[in-house]
Formats: sequence, structure tokens, C-alpha cells
Amino acid sequence: MARTKKQPVIEKIVEKKEEVEEEEVEEEEVEEEEVEEEEEVKEEVEEEEEEDDEEEEVKEVEKKELTKKQKKEELETELDNEFAKIAKFSKVYKEFRENMENACIAIKKATATTKKINKMYHEDIRKARHMKRKNPNRKPTGFAKEKEFPDNMLDFIGVPRGTKMAMPQYTKRIWQVLKDKKLVTKKDSKNNGDGRIIRVNNELQKVFNLTDDMVKTMNETKDSKDVNGLNFMTLQSYISKALKA
Repeated sequence: MARTKKQPVIEKIVEKKEEVEEEEVEEEEVEEEEVEEEEEVKEEVEEEEEEDDEEEEVKEVEKKELTKKQKKEELETELDNEFAKIAKFSKVYKEFRENMENACIAIKKATATTKKINKMYHEDIRKARHMKRKNPNRKPTGFAKEKEFPDNMLDFIGVPRGTKMAMPQYTKRIWQVLKDKKLVTKKDSKNNGDGRIIRVNNELQKVFNLTDDMVKTMNETKDSKDVNGLNFMTLQSYISKALKA
């Protein structure tokens, strides 16, 4: 069969088409390869990132463990320091306690010695006074010196007129006379349980030159320490006033 003029053209077109198709197939294969390569690269990157993450996690864990270890070491060091302070304090406290105990013992000894010295001192004073009283050449002075008393004062205590007496002697004698005459109160409920208050009668009023108002106050008081009353504490002063009158 004879070839026509159009056949070569058609063949060329067919060849061209086949070439184009081959190129398209090649391009598709290239694209597929590129996609596969891209996927592989992506997977590699992801694997690397995962590895990096794992490494970071490991590092983080290691860091935390190191931090814990450091904190533990710091805590142990701090505890050691505290124990050292406690041990030092215990030693100081022990020394302080021993010093305090020694001081207490010393104070007790000093107190006992002071009491002993004080006792010896008062004993020597007592002996000296006793020896002074025994001195026959010593002249009495002050209250110990004998005085002349008015007749009414001597009459009240039943002593002969003109008798000289020391103040302590007269005070002792008049106190006994007042008790005998029942002019000294007793410790009972009438006087709020307070005794040694002197009640004044007419005779005693004349002895001490007391006014009626003074007598009234003295006989109403219920306090043995009343400075306006007549009692054991004020008796000496009223005797002195009577002597000067």
C-alpha cells in the first residue's frame, strides 16, 4: 500500500505525542520521587526533633536530679552547721551551769560566813555591854541616871517621898501599879483584841496633869498605838512631861 504524504506528518505527531507522554510520565515520576524525598526528609526531621525532645527531657530530668542533689547537699550542710551550733551551745551552757553552781556554792559559803561573823559581832557587843554594866566606877547617864520625882508621882506608885529613881525603874513600877489598879486593858473583843491601853482615872489625871478633853480621848481610844492615847508606847513621854511640869 502506497504511503501518502500525510503519513510522515502523522508519525511525527504520534512520536511527538509519545515523547510528551513520556515526559509527563517522567515528570510524574520525578514529582513522586520528590514527594517521597520530601516525606523522607520530613520523617528524618521529625525523628531528629523527637530525639532532640528526648535529649531535652533527659537533660531536664538530669537537671532536676542535680538540683535535688544540690538541695540535699545544702540541707545536709545546713543540718551539720546547726548540729555544730547546738554542740557548741551545749558546751557553753554546760560551762555556764557549772559556773552558776560554783557561784551558788560560793554564795552559800559567804552567807554562812557572814552569819557567823554577824553572830560573833553581836556576841562581842553583848559582852562589851555586859562588862560596861559591871564597871563599878561608871556613872549612870541618861535614863539610867537617878532623878528626883514629884511627891504625887511617888505617892501614886507607893514609894516614900524624896526617893530618887531612874526612868526605867519608875516606868516599870508605874506599869505594874496601873495593872494592879486594873487601868490597863486586856486583849479582848471590847478593845478590838488590842491590849496595853491605859485608862485614866482622877488620880492618874492629876499625876500627869491631863485636861478633861485629853482624858476623854484616852479613855475612848481602842488602839494601843494611838499617839493621842495613853498606852505602853506613850507612857514614857507623859512621865517626862510630868517631871518637867
